Amino acid sequence: MNKKVLFFVVIIIAVISISAYFWLQKADVLISTPASRKTSPTPTSNELTTKVKNPTIANSANDLVGNNNLESIGLIWDREEGAVEYVIFRSDFISGPFVEFRRIRAGIEIRANTEDITPDARTKTLCYKIEARDIAGKIIRIYEPICVPKWQE
Repeated sequence: MNKKVLFFVVIIIAVISISAYFWLQKADVLISTPASRKTSPTPTSNELTTKVKNPTIANSANDLVGNNNLESIGLIWDREEGAVEYVIFRSDFISGPFVEFRRIRAGIEIRANTEDITPDARTKTLCYKIEARDIAGKIIRIYEPICVPKWQE
C-alpha cells in the first residue's frame, strides 16, 4: 500500500471507532432509561437554569418530581412495591427540618402523586421528601428530597 491509501484507511478506522463509541453511549442511555423518561429529561435541583422560569425539578434518582403551578406544588413519584402508604413531608430547606403534611393510603389502586395547595408556592422555595411504608408501618423507602423554587413571573 502506498502512504496515501494507508493514511485514508487509518482515518476511516478512526472515524468508525469514534462513531461506534458515541453510538454505544447513546444506546446504553436508551437501554438503561425507562421509556416514560426518554422523551423529556428533567433537570435535577442542581441543574436549574435561567432559561426556564418554572422548571420541573427531579431528584438525582429521577424518582421524585415536582413543579410549581403558581398556587400549588405538584409532586409525582415512582411507586414502591409493597408500599401501602406514602408519607409526604415539607420543609423550607433541603436539610430540613421536615414536617409531615400528608399521608396517602392504598385503596384499590394507590396513587403516586399529590398536590400541595399553598400560597407559599408564589413566595418561597419549598422542599419535599417522601417515605414509602409497608402494611406494618415500617419505612421501606425514603425518596431523596427535592426543592421546588418559588413561582417566577
